[in-house]
Amino acid sequence: MRIKKGFVLRDVCGEKIVVAEGKENIDFTKIINMNESAAFLWEKVKDTDFDVDTLKPLLCDEYDVEEATALADSQTILNQWVEAGIVDCDEYDVEEATALADSQTILNQWVEAGIVE
Repeated sequence: MRIKKGFVLRDVCGEKIVVAEGKENIDFTKIINMNESAAFLWEKVKDTDFDVDTLKPLLCDEYDVEEATALADSQTILNQWVEAGIVDCDEYDVEEATALADSQTILNQWVEAGIVE
């Protein structure tokens, strides 16, 4: 997966916004606002191929979160980027990826509650 050519992250009045550059990318029907962690990941992968396994360690290192949490968060962010149409990807199934992220979140909750090890 790779960020689509022509989309860039800008700081607009303190907000991180993805904007399209070039007339072929202009679509004024939606604005893509990113939170701090999504903007961090965007900056780290903007010029390279990436997937959820690329994003997970970046979140772990930057925010000191558990791997399972970073995996679920990475999957959620990728799903949002795919649905927004700002990344190029081959045969990415958002529903399958969402189910995987949801399963990981439930497993994390069980571990934290001491139900499973």
